[in-house]
Amino acid sequence: MKETGKVTIRTLVLAVILLVGVVTAIQAPAQNQSEDDRYPRGRRWQAMALTQTLGKMSNSELATKINKAGRDGWELVSVEGIMESGTTTQIVYYFKKPFL
Repeated sequence: MKETGKVTIRTLVLAVILLVGVVTAIQAPAQNQSEDDRYPRGRRWQAMALTQTLGKMSNSELATKINKAGRDGWELVSVEGIMESGTTTQIVYYFKKPFL
């Protein structure tokens, strides 16, 4: 009976080692791929900037433009305020999307 227990534990340990080896072997090539290997032409992006001049574009008009950009596949990546004489006068919204 003790011999059977030893064989079962030994078999279980070997199975775990084999499983870890298989998982490692599968993940290693994916981790070593460069971006150029995953995207044959390399990942290329389009950029767009939407400028809101404060006091000239309503928040609802801005929301409509941002929502349309999102529906068209644009992703908002950054927002920057433009200051003149210590006051923010414009806000620039930067978007990106991959070339298809």
